[in-house]
Amino acid sequence: MRKIGLIGGVTSNLGSVSHALDFLGLEVLLINQKSQLKHCSHLILPGVGSFYSGMQHLQKHDLIEAIRQAFLRGTPILGICLGMQLFAQQSEEFGQHEGLKLFAHMVKKLQSEDKTAKLPHVGWNAIFHEAPSLLFKGIPDKAFFYFTHSYAFSDASSNVTSTTRYYEKKIIASVEKNNLFGVQFHPEKSQQYGLELLKNFVNIC
Repeated sequence: MRKIGLIGGVTSNLGSVSHALDFLGLEVLLINQKSQLKHCSHLILPGVGSFYSGMQHLQKHDLIEAIRQAFLRGTPILGICLGMQLFAQQSEEFGQHEGLKLFAHMVKKLQSEDKTAKLPHVGWNAIFHEAPSLLFKGIPDKAFFYFTHSYAFSDASSNVTSTTRYYEKKIIASVEKNNLFGVQFHPEKSQQYGLELLKNFVNIC
């Protein structure tokens, strides 16, 4: 039976993610300590806030190595927004801070040559498929998802499955490596296609 572990304390949007999973009829376990991870078939690391505070929470609850080991065991793991960023090597948000180092990317502040560009980047954006992905099964190219962020994965070709645009700049919208998945947007706030993406994730065995 599928039990979705929702890693808590990193974020203020646990309620909306939990509600979306409840709507899909899934059993959710709020994770506060590493011993709970073994009871979960899938893990979701959501996030709203700063990179540093997110990593501090994981360290405080001894979850950093536990998440890395869950990845090595083959447990499907999904990072949402800040959760995806925490998978990176390092972030430049409010100084240099090390991440979980599960992807080779760095996290950098969004930049644009367009002087009218505003941060954070908030709103509905089309995503463009860059590579086949289990997460986007049945979801068309240029489907819209909801974004709110000021930082993103640095440009790199490896593991990127979709992109979007911030003014003229291409932004990495999703990444995938074996059983590890990350989305910069918020599927729990993205209506039909967001729910479809979450359903695709939990159907990954």
